Amino acid sequence: MSASLKIAKKNVEYGISLGADQVEIQILNQKQTRLEIRKSSLKGGDILETGGAGVRVYVGKSLGLTSTTRINELNESVKKAYSLAKGAPEDPYFSSLPIGGKYRRVRELYDNELANAPFEILVKKMMEGIEEASPNKDYTVSSGLNRSVTEHIIVNSQGVEARTKGTIFSGSIGVKFEKGLDTSIGSEPINGRSLKELETLDAGKKAAEKAKARIGAKKISSGIMDIVLDHKSTLGSLASLLNSGANGLTAALGTAFLTGKIGEKVAEKGITIKDDPFVPGGVASQSFDDEGTPTKKLVLIEKGLFKNYLTDSYSANRLNVENNGHGAKNSLISKPTPTITNVIISPGKWNTEEIIKDTKKGILIEDSGLTLQGASTNISRMVDNGYYIENGEIKHPVKNTMVGITVFDALSNINAISKEIVNLWGSQTPNIRITKVKISSGQ
Repeated sequence: MSASLKIAKKNVEYGISLGADQVEIQILNQKQTRLEIRKSSLKGGDILETGGAGVRVYVGKSLGLTSTTRINELNESVKKAYSLAKGAPEDPYFSSLPIGGKYRRVRELYDNELANAPFEILVKKMMEGIEEASPNKDYTVSSGLNRSVTEHIIVNSQGVEARTKGTIFSGSIGVKFEKGLDTSIGSEPINGRSLKELETLDAGKKAAEKAKARIGAKKISSGIMDIVLDHKSTLGSLASLLNSGANGLTAALGTAFLTGKIGEKVAEKGITIKDDPFVPGGVASQSFDDEGTPTKKLVLIEKGLFKNYLTDSYSANRLNVENNGHGAKNSLISKPTPTITNVIISPGKWNTEEIIKDTKKGILIEDSGLTLQGASTNISRMVDNGYYIENGEIKHPVKNTMVGITVFDALSNINAISKEIVNLWGSQTPNIRITKVKISSGQ
């Protein structure tokens, strides 16, 4: 048993001894290595070791929340949370913290080589990508990398006792390309859980190619057109829309756009989307959520029909459904909210080239995503990286262009899905085409 796990269990018992009805302790120990590269040179880097704990105490239906960076003095935070709970108003919808359960083992969440890779190795790998991204003086490159090694512990008074170790890196390589007075940019993300995945040469090459291809952007005429979303844009769009619409908490509050629509047709019948937290090495993979609830694989949309909400313990109770272990906390002192993990989107019947050739007038959108505007069902977004398509040919990059559509039309107007599937950090995604989209431009 780790020292932090012992501390967590001891302080749960302490909270109960004070008179609390339910207590939860979450401990996060983390070692981070950060690199910052500007104009192709290393500008900064540091190594940080941090530890912290979050405390949730319930007295009846009243909640007290605290956090601390002094884990060895955690009892003081427990005492404060208990005091806050005694003075807090009751939440009539609170039932209980999660009970203990069995956790499914998820492979490849921790890599010893990545955890112990020296600072110099990380710098060397990033500089290799930088060199690949700057073949000549017309290219200016900036990038960053964050390597984290974490221990995550959750213990509560209802029998939860969860602990995991993980490694992860995240970053990107960004390129600015200049040709005369014209400037364009391109970037490529770098994410993974093992040192062998830290392949920066390909990322640098792709970022440079994107930047060069986007030079010479032009305005286009406004109108109703199709949009073709590349792999990253498809993933970003559908993950974002479902993270909002299938959120159990906002559904319980009646503000999610999929509230009350279980079993109803909400998307084109070719759309099947699953949430899978068990993908080996997936960036969002996990055996338990931020409450210690065992995670579960979900079907969110099946052949266009909406099937399940993402839930934590609180939203599951309000919706009167089984908790599927998707609670996530923004910080150690925040309450959990349901959050999507790895998104698996089923392939279609089209070749990607066929989708482009079949598009009479539209925009190919890269490295972006469609997102909702606040609590509305409207999607309105500038096209950061896009190309104009006319009569099945990609003509030129676009600028000063915005797309607008409702979320229901966006899901229902998907009329082409590619056979090609790309694995992106644990998620799987095709390309898609959405018809009848309002395009506004400066021309």
